[in-house]
Amino acid sequence: GLSFARNLAIRSIDTEYIAYIDDDALAPVNWLTTAFGVISDHQPDIFGGPAIQDSCEDDLPKWFKQGYRGMCTDVQSGWIREGLIPGCNFFIKKALIDSYGGFDTALGMIGEDIRFHEETAVLSRAYKEEKKVYFSCQLTVRHAVHDYCKTLAYFLFIKYELAKEKYRIFKNETYEFSDLTDLLDALDDFFKDPLLKAVISVYW
Repeated sequence: GLSFARNLAIRSIDTEYIAYIDDDALAPVNWLTTAFGVISDHQPDIFGGPAIQDSCEDDLPKWFKQGYRGMCTDVQSGWIREGLIPGCNFFIKKALIDSYGGFDTALGMIGEDIRFHEETAVLSRAYKEEKKVYFSCQLTVRHAVHDYCKTLAYFLFIKYELAKEKYRIFKNETYEFSDLTDLLDALDDFFKDPLLKAVISVYW
């Protein structure tokens, strides 16, 4: 699983910071140079930048909105006290993630079991502890948009899974989750339907 792999990396290295990028993301040649600049100028506990979807406009379906083509592309550079940093463009102090016991292994991809937000759980804790979190618009990566990601069925399924994992992280917060709980329970039953799974597998 992804969190297990990330935790293995934490145990295997001895550096001040750890950088995480996806295997289907492409970093520009100045990615680490830019990251070193952020560290030199700001010494953040956690930092990162946007991920831009790497796909030609002609390759995308008509329903695929411009806003779907990236993660955190509308965030301005500076210190942040809330919000996400894409897991495919994520830097953290080793001492901090060590103190957290690594990433939560109940979150993140595990084989074919789609899960997310392992870095969001870390960010949520860091925000509560008033750690220094920085976002740099110059620190970009390009993330592949695979053909199976361009189907509406897959898109809806991923959005559902993202919401479910976010609820798992924030369910003990002060937000009102009663309606969302009922909705997620209903959706969970819906997506477990064998016929729907068969349809999704065809469109994937």
